[in-house]
Amino acid sequence: MRTDGTGWCWGDNTDGEVSGGLAGDALLPLPISGTWLSLTPGASHWCGMRTDRTAWCWGSNSYGKLGIGLDPGFSRVPPTQVGG
Repeated sequence: MRTDGTGWCWGDNTDGEVSGGLAGDALLPLPISGTWLSLTPGASHWCGMRTDRTAWCWGSNSYGKLGIGLDPGFSRVPPTQVGG
């Protein structure tokens, strides 16, 4: 995350954890849509809080880890809002 609130991801993209709809791994940092207060990596997924204090997650949803209900093997790209 940069001081201007922009988020960036790179690396393995097997489950869509590198935001932006990229097919394949990202060897260079790519921007995550929105401006962020915090970003937290997980196992094959990311979650974060945007500056408007809404929660968002993307990547693998195995075991329901995105907070959008259980849907094993399903990935979400781009970031999907969690809760209200």
